[in-house]
Amino acid sequence: MCHATGLRLVAGRKYRIRLDMEGGPDGEWFDQGRRADVAGFAADSWRHYSATPLKRWWRENWFQPVARIGEVGNYEHVLKPAEPLPVVDFKACRPPGKPHPPMSGTIEDIQTPATADFKNEQLLCDQSAGRRPNQTLISDITANATGKLFLYVNDAVLMLPNLTRIF
Repeated sequence: MCHATGLRLVAGRKYRIRLDMEGGPDGEWFDQGRRADVAGFAADSWRHYSATPLKRWWRENWFQPVARIGEVGNYEHVLKPAEPLPVVDFKACRPPGKPHPPMSGTIEDIQTPATADFKNEQLLCDQSAGRRPNQTLISDITANATGKLFLYVNDAVLMLPNLTRIF
């Protein structure tokens, strides 16, 4: 659920964390069929509003990057940009297909929520409209614990046996 960076932070020290997105449909960020970038996105659909209680950080954007210090515990930092990032609205280029399963099929283990064709269609539309995602996030934190650095994005998490990859 978290990405181990292999780095170790020391409590009380200041750190600058830089996240870079890679290009291509597999390097772009999608929440099922919804495109995102390093700034995350605000809820604007009944699916996201209704799943808010399942997010790790209720008040923060969906897909907002978060740093955790230590393998367990609550030493976490929502990675806010050191400089404001422009808001990018990807809604205009959502393909008309159905990237989400029907509600009756929501509780199932989905490994590939959006196809490469679906992603490429949205990427081409964004490119032709000159819409570019924020691909780099630079954030400053002061470590509140000593330990290994883990990264994740703020998304819904369901910790039930055999259903951990639903979101």
